[in-house]
Formats: sequence, C-alpha cells, structure tokens
Amino acid sequence: MAVAGVIFLWALSVLLEVRKLNVGWGLNGPEAGFFPFWLAAGLAGCGALIFLQAARAGASTQPFMTWEGFKGVLKVSVPLAGFVGLVYGLGFYLGAALYIGYYTRVAGRHRWPVVAGMTLGVPLVIFFLFERWLLVPLPKGPIEQALGI
Repeated sequence: MAVAGVIFLWALSVLLEVRKLNVGWGLNGPEAGFFPFWLAAGLAGCGALIFLQAARAGASTQPFMTWEGFKGVLKVSVPLAGFVGLVYGLGFYLGAALYIGYYTRVAGRHRWPVVAGMTLGVPLVIFFLFERWLLVPLPKGPIEQALGI
C-alpha cells in the first residue's frame, strides 16, 4: 500500500505541475503538456487501483520478494544500468544494440538468429522512427559520428 501511495502522490504532483503547460491539442498536434498529463493521470489511476486492491487484500505474511525474485530483478537492472553508461560512451544506437543483444541472449535465452534480428532490428527501427520521422536526434557515439549519422 505504501508503494501504491507513493506512486499515486508522485503522479498527482506531476499532474499539478503539468497544469502550467498547455495540455490540449493545438493546430500542430499535441501541446507540450498533453502526453505528461495523460501519462500522469494513468499512473495516478493505477496507483489508486493498486492501493485499493492491497487494502482489500489486507496484510500479508508473504515476503515482498524472495531471493530468486531479487536475482531476476538484478538480471534486468544491472545490464540496464550498463546500457545507460554505454549511451554516454558509445552512443544510443550501439549501446542499445549491445543491451538488446545481451538481454535477448542471456535473460531471454533465445537462439542466435533471434538475437541477431533483435540486435540489429530494434536500433534500426528506433533510428528511423526518431531521427528520420520525428526528427529527434538521440545521443551519438564515436562510431555514428565517424559514419556521419
């Protein structure tokens, strides 16, 4: 219940702050606060639902997390932290390729053809989506700069 309460209160604070921005739909599409408003509203709703669900269920004697569950969290969060570090050193696309490749192979235990497809495909889709279609540049590393991307 405490975590759900914190999520709800955090989302509520975002909702209060985002009121300073336009949250509607303008002539050129969504205004600056449109997506933050609706994401925070959805998050507040989820926090409230989780809080109510936990309140109905009552106190539990089960541990919050077992050691096996914690190892699963580490299996995801440690490589993710490494990915964030790689973005600063190698750029977003190469860092994403390495992270996705590692995660697909180690955590997902997929075969090499799937790993290769995900490792190449996802960064390419992200590149074309952000760089070409939305015109939003993502952090570049030395390899992208050398290729002129």
